[in-house]
Amino acid sequence: MNFSGTNMEVLKNRKILVVDDIPENLKILGTLLRKTGCLLSIATDGQKGVETAKALVPDLILMDINMPGMSGYEACKAIKADPELADIPLIFLTARSDTDDMVHGYSLGALDYITKPFDHTELVMKLVNYMSLKVGREKLLDANQALKTADAAKNKFVSIISHDLRSPMGGILGLMKILVDERNSLSKEEADEFILSIYDTLKRQYEFMEDLLKWGNMQIGRYELKPVDIDLNLFFNNIHELYKSNTINKQISVATDIEPDLKIIADPTMFNSAIANIMSNCIKFTPQGGSISITGATENNEIIISIKDSGVGMEQVIADHIFDPEHFHTTKGTEQEGGSGLGMVLVGDVIKIHKGKIKAISSPGVGTQFIITLPKNSDIEEVYQ
Repeated sequence: MNFSGTNMEVLKNRKILVVDDIPENLKILGTLLRKTGCLLSIATDGQKGVETAKALVPDLILMDINMPGMSGYEACKAIKADPELADIPLIFLTARSDTDDMVHGYSLGALDYITKPFDHTELVMKLVNYMSLKVGREKLLDANQALKTADAAKNKFVSIISHDLRSPMGGILGLMKILVDERNSLSKEEADEFILSIYDTLKRQYEFMEDLLKWGNMQIGRYELKPVDIDLNLFFNNIHELYKSNTINKQISVATDIEPDLKIIADPTMFNSAIANIMSNCIKFTPQGGSISITGATENNEIIISIKDSGVGMEQVIADHIFDPEHFHTTKGTEQEGGSGLGMVLVGDVIKIHKGKIKAISSPGVGTQFIITLPKNSDIEEVYQ
C-alpha cells in the first residue's frame, strides 16, 4: 500500500468503530486500520454497533449492511436519531451496488458507500479525506463558538462600562462643578471634603478598571498564564501586609493557619488579584472589631484554601451566584464602602482558569466563607497542558 502524499496523521488517535458480523472482514479491517494509528473498536452486529456508538461516541463509523438481527440500515437509522451521534460520519461497507440500495442508505444519513471487495489504499484515503473534512468542521465550530464567546464578553463589557463607570463619573463631575462654581465661597473644610470624596471615587474606579481589563482580557483569551511556584505562607503574609492599614482602621483581627511548606503553582498576578479581591470583600463587609481567618491545607489530593469573615453575610441564594457574570450583585460595605460586583466575577474566572473551584458559604449576620479548591503541585503538568 502506498500512502505517500496522504495526511495519515489526521487518523492518529481518532476513534473508528467497525460494525460487521463476519470475523474475516473484521480481521482484515483491523489489520489495515491499526496501521493508521487510529483507536479501533469493533461490534459484531447492528445492535452492539448502536450500543458501542453511544458508549464510545466515535469519530467515524464503518458499517456492514447485511447482518443478522438489526441490519446496517436499521443501526444507521438508530444512530442518526440520537442527537449525540447524528453528526458522526457513517460509511457503509457492502457487496451491494444497486442504485436503490445506495439511495436508501444516503436517505438514512450515510456519508458514503464502499463496495466489497474494497481496495485497501482507496479505503484508507477515503477515511483520511472524510476525517480531514470532520476536523475542518470541528475547527469551524470551535471558531464559531469562540466568536460567540467573544461577542458575549464584548456585550457584557459594554454593559458594565455603561452602568458601573458612567454613573460614578457623573457623580465626580457633579462634585467638580460645585468646586469650580463655588470655589470662592467654600470653606477649606468643605473643599477638602469634596476633594477627598472625589479622590475616593476615582480610586475605586481605577481599581474597578484594573479588574475590568483583566477580566476582559481573560474573556477573549488575551491573557497568557505564567505559572510559578507560590509559597502560600509567604503569599498570605504579603496579602496581610497589603491590607494591614485597612484592618487596623476597622480593628479587624486576621488569623492565618497555613500548612507548613504548602505550595501551589499559579500565575502570581492573576492569583494575587483574586485573593486581593476576596480580602477586600471580607474587610468591606466585616464591621469594626470583627475577624478574618485564613487556612490552607492538603485534603484528598487537593489544596483547600479557606478565607472566612465575621461580617454581615448574605443569603445563600445570593452567595451561590456572586461569581457569575450574569448575576452581578453589589452592595455597600459596613462603612458605606462602594463596589461594582465585578471583583467576585474576576475571582471566579481566575480560579476556573487554574482548574480550581470556588464557592461561597454565607448567612446574614454570621459572615461569609470562601473555599478555594486547587490541584496539587503533582498534578500541575496536566493542569497547564
